[in-house]
Amino acid sequence: MSVYLARVVVAAVVMTAGCNLSARLMEPFKRESEPASPIDREEARAIFASSDGAASEPGAIRVYLQFDVARIELPAGSVRHAAKVWNHVDELQVDPALSALLARNGFRIGVASASSWPALRALFSEEGARVVRVQRVVQSGAPLWLGLERIVQDEPIFFYGSDGRLAGETFENGTKCLRIDYAVENHDQLRVALTVTPEIQHEETSMRWRPSEQGYYLSVENERRVFNELRSSWQLKPNDFLVIGPSDTTRLDQLLGSRLLTRQTSADRFDMILCITPKPFRLK
Repeated sequence: MSVYLARVVVAAVVMTAGCNLSARLMEPFKRESEPASPIDREEARAIFASSDGAASEPGAIRVYLQFDVARIELPAGSVRHAAKVWNHVDELQVDPALSALLARNGFRIGVASASSWPALRALFSEEGARVVRVQRVVQSGAPLWLGLERIVQDEPIFFYGSDGRLAGETFENGTKCLRIDYAVENHDQLRVALTVTPEIQHEETSMRWRPSEQGYYLSVENERRVFNELRSSWQLKPNDFLVIGPSDTTRLDQLLGSRLLTRQTSADRFDMILCITPKPFRLK
């Protein structure tokens, strides 16, 4: 019996409170605050039936990923010095120099275990957090993009490179997002490797030929500004989740992390924390 990861062509499901939304992978989070509906395995079979032609080996097991994403919004400043939150998160999987560069650009990232969630939930509740939950089911292959906020026209964004220099760019349009690449490392224990890269995805698109196990396919892609120097990779055991939040430097409004992980309304400013739980499952 063989086990392999089926490939994604163009497929995703977003479930939110009270309604099923067919949305692009880049769609910014809807602002409903109710928990997402569970995704049924039979529904997943139907979703991917049309794109699994290459995965037709008799008796084969397809491994898919469901991502449970919680976007927690808190009043600005309430989590920046909240060491209690990060006490439950392992930030030491990456090189210290990369961790410092992420923090300088406004990001903190790490891995937490399922056992830490009750304590984190209690901390968020104390701060009056608003939680938006989505579920996205993907076949392995194409990355998952988490759209955060739209670019404001002619929005300036600054970032520090690995050489320590501060650079800036002005963006006319697009969506601020995080690109999540993933792989199942061990099919027996279903460990997952996640790689996180900040990006700005423009509205303009182009056609590109991309390789796959079955040859090449034509992909419609948005033009992107990729911050490769801030790419980080993380290993998650079953039931672990990735935590992405603001560092202290997000008080500097023009920095990349501040632009991606804060939301400004006419009256208030909110910090975001993202909790991303990959859940591999098998379909025969």
